[in-house]
Amino acid sequence: MQVDAGMIPVWQEIIDHLVDYPKGMMDGKEVFLLADEINNPIKGNALINKGDQPIMLEGIVHPSDNMAIGSDPALLQIARNTLEYINPFEPGVRGSSMNGFPKTFTIAARVGWELEDLIGKFKAVIHYLWRENLTVKQNGGGIETSGSIETIHSMLLQTNEDIIRVFANWPQHHDAKFVRLRAKGAFVLSSEQKDGRVTHVEITSDKGNTLRLVNPWGQEQVRVIDANGSPVEPTIVDGIITLLTSAGVTYIFMPEKHKI
Repeated sequence: MQVDAGMIPVWQEIIDHLVDYPKGMMDGKEVFLLADEINNPIKGNALINKGDQPIMLEGIVHPSDNMAIGSDPALLQIARNTLEYINPFEPGVRGSSMNGFPKTFTIAARVGWELEDLIGKFKAVIHYLWRENLTVKQNGGGIETSGSIETIHSMLLQTNEDIIRVFANWPQHHDAKFVRLRAKGAFVLSSEQKDGRVTHVEITSDKGNTLRLVNPWGQEQVRVIDANGSPVEPTIVDGIITLLTSAGVTYIFMPEKHKI
């Protein structure tokens, strides 16, 4: 767009010299740190206190969107180690209250925290914070305290490096359905999982971008039709369905043997 074109070399210089995420060892496991070193007598080890908000993961996972399911498995494990060490999930601690409530659980969903455990922890905190007017008591952040629904969205749908995953972190034995969730790339998705199997994926392309979708049916062949029932031919390589879309068109994905 050539907006602020004179700043492009400055920004590129910053990008070219970004350092790796700072890491350290805590309780025998590798974790992410806030920084390599902090001159603070309380937080001198550069790791946030136990029970506190996982601030170091905000710039890595959420809301920064630099890591999600599909990222380097080793880095995802370090993120889970960090959550395990801090344990920000207990009802009443800073990590699960105030503006930590909508961040902690979304981060956990995006790094692949075990779902049954995560859902149990999420419910426990909701019950702890719940009020008679069906809201959760919050403070310390205004609109940023209203994002806990993104935890559920991240269980059902994630986009990482332009690759979309439906039911990204959702247990197979739980039926689920979502309608018109937005994904990166200007796509709107609806899908359902029933009896441990995804029934279909409906995707509307707002801008006509190239779609990349992890095959929800593993190695099975996939059939794609548009909203008029006309067949569309995708390509599938290494389990990734790629489709050149047209703006405003809705596509329906289903396993080849699916009966319409």
